Amino acid sequence: MALNFPSNPSLNDFHTEAGRRWQWNGTAWQRIPDPGAQGTTGAQGATGAQGAASFTINNNADNRVITGDSNANTLNGEANLTFDGSTLSVTGGASFTGNVSIGGTLTYEDVTNIDAVGFVTARSGIRVLAGGANIVGATTATSFVKTGGTSSQFLKADGSVDSSSYITNIGISSAGSSIGNATTLNFIGAGNTFAVNGSTIDISIAGGGGGGGVPT
Repeated sequence: MALNFPSNPSLNDFHTEAGRRWQWNGTAWQRIPDPGAQGTTGAQGATGAQGAASFTINNNADNRVITGDSNANTLNGEANLTFDGSTLSVTGGASFTGNVSIGGTLTYEDVTNIDAVGFVTARSGIRVLAGGANIVGATTATSFVKTGGTSSQFLKADGSVDSSSYITNIGISSAGSSIGNATTLNFIGAGNTFAVNGSTIDISIAGGGGGGGVPT
C-alpha cells in the first residue's frame, strides 16, 4: 500500500497515514510507535513530612515583643513591652524573682530595697521613713540636723539628745570687780579646790601656790 506524505513538511510536523502516526525529523518521516498497554498501578509512596504550622499574631506592630497566648497557634504583640534592638522599654510594672545586673546607669524612683556594689547617688536627698539607717564605715556630711531639735541640744554618739546647759565661757571676778571672760582656767600648785553650786563654781586657792585665770 502506497503512503502519501505531505511534500513540503516542516520540522516536527505530524502526519497520520493508514492508522499510523508519523513525524518529520527534517530529513525523513519517522513512525511513532503505538503506546503499549498500561501497566498496573504501583504501590503508594510514603507520606511526606508535615509542613510548618501557621500562627496568628494579634495586635502586632513595630518593635513589639511577641508573647504566647492561651489559644493554640496564637501570639500577641505587647504594646507595653518593646525592643528596638538596643533599648528594652517597659510601660507599667516589672517583677524580677532573681538578680538583675546592670552595666550602665540605673535611674529609678520609689524603690523598696537597694543593694549596690558601687556608689548610690540620690539627686534629691535620701529619706528613711522607718527602720533607721545602718552605715558601716565613716559618714561624711556638711551638717547633721535632728528633726524637732534646737540649737542648744547636743546629738550624742549613741543617737540620744543632750539638752543640758554647758559653760561656754567663764566670767572672772575678784573682790567684786570683773576681770574678764576666759574659756580655760589653769590652777598651778597643790591644794586648790573647787565646788559647784548650781551654775556657780567656788574656787579655793591654797596659799603659796599662786594661781590665775589664763585665757586660751
